[in-house]
Amino acid sequence: MNRTMVATEEMAKTLNLQGQYIEELDQVPPKYKKITSLILSNNHLRSLRGVEQFPKLKKLIACDNAVTYFSMCFFLILMK
Repeated sequence: MNRTMVATEEMAKTLNLQGQYIEELDQVPPKYKKITSLILSNNHLRSLRGVEQFPKLKKLIACDNAVTYFSMCFFLILMK
């Protein structure tokens, strides 16, 4: 497998929702269950509720939000 194929495969597993004015994570379609990297920076999130929908998640970037509700942090601890 060449570098381009590896990079493309990794990009396919990344969901970039940066700067989309998202206030909460809605239910996601099953095709997103394979996401390993989720970028939620620069939104209006107050909670990380909904991140558990990504069972293969290894990397979460959620800086520059208004998160004050951390009930989903137990899920983040399980990320490998």
